[in-house]
Amino acid sequence: MRFTALEVLEHSPKDFKRFSLQNIFMAGVEGAKNQNPSEIAINLPPPPPSAMTKTRSYKFSEYMRSKRDWIEQMRGYLMVVATVIATITYQPSLSPPGGVWQTDIKDANQSNACSDKAKCEAGTLVFAYGNLEFVFLCYLICNSIAFTASLCVIFLLISGFPLTNKCFMVILTLAMCTTLTFLGITYVLAFVLLIPTNLREQLGYMMFIPIGVLLCLILVVLLIHLIRLLCKICKFIFTCAMKQIC
Repeated sequence: MRFTALEVLEHSPKDFKRFSLQNIFMAGVEGAKNQNPSEIAINLPPPPPSAMTKTRSYKFSEYMRSKRDWIEQMRGYLMVVATVIATITYQPSLSPPGGVWQTDIKDANQSNACSDKAKCEAGTLVFAYGNLEFVFLCYLICNSIAFTASLCVIFLLISGFPLTNKCFMVILTLAMCTTLTFLGITYVLAFVLLIPTNLREQLGYMMFIPIGVLLCLILVVLLIHLIRLLCKICKFIFTCAMKQIC
């Protein structure tokens, strides 16, 4: 059985010390009753270090989870883009611009590109003969490069390498830039092949303006990456030199 301080004083001898202590306790009780509850300062103990550590680790895990989700979404987007480009660049192999010759032609009256020496064989490409032979050859080369680069991007994405790897990202970026570059050049060359001769002569070099703009953009991007690479190399050399001096 437990007693309060006042109950203990009730059972103690009645002397001067008892009355003094009793008055002190009574004054404290009255002061506590008259005090406003809102003015009472509540000193809560600080959260334990383990709780703070758990909170920080939870926030960090949430950040890493969101970053991982973003990386997986980026992988999916790149896969879709690469697949679409591969489909586009594969299509000219089935239906090339200009079509194919339906029969063997060696009469110049039927086609200026055909002659007795250069017979147009059935099933071969129409643009492979004539004045646009070089343009069509460039078209085939650029289309093949774009198709191959898009397949490389797809292969890299399904290989399982993490996108956080810098070396992997450099290779993937180069492959994707190559794909987009030669896809744009292929479009312009196909445009040159399909427009009529009189319109081609009127446009002249204006037809190649999109290729020039695309190449300028590529050069700017490559220059920026080259400057960043040189800065990193210089910083690394400077750090090594300072360590040797110290």
